[in-house]
Amino acid sequence: MKIGHASHNYKLPPPESRTVKKPTQKVVIGEFSEEGYEVQIVSGARIVHSYAAGNHRRDSAQSATPGTPEALRLREIRKLCVRTAREITREHRARYGGVERQTPTPFF
Repeated sequence: MKIGHASHNYKLPPPESRTVKKPTQKVVIGEFSEEGYEVQIVSGARIVHSYAAGNHRRDSAQSATPGTPEALRLREIRKLCVRTAREITREHRARYGGVERQTPTPFF
């Protein structure tokens, strides 16, 4: 080999040490409160899809005053949130990330 001549016998590092960018896994998460619920499909830091429903017993596009006969109880809202999140998980072949209760934030 001559000085100043690059070696042509360069070997790539083993496959396990190479960094290959994999597509980001989509995760389905949900939040619920007395006002209704929202389910989101998240890919990395990006929201890919969002579905929201109100707490009205007959019309999910509306909200009812909590505690009235038209409003669903919190337990029912949570159940619907979990069911919807699992359905969306299957439809989008994503990972289920669970649901959480959204607590109201106080205004100061």
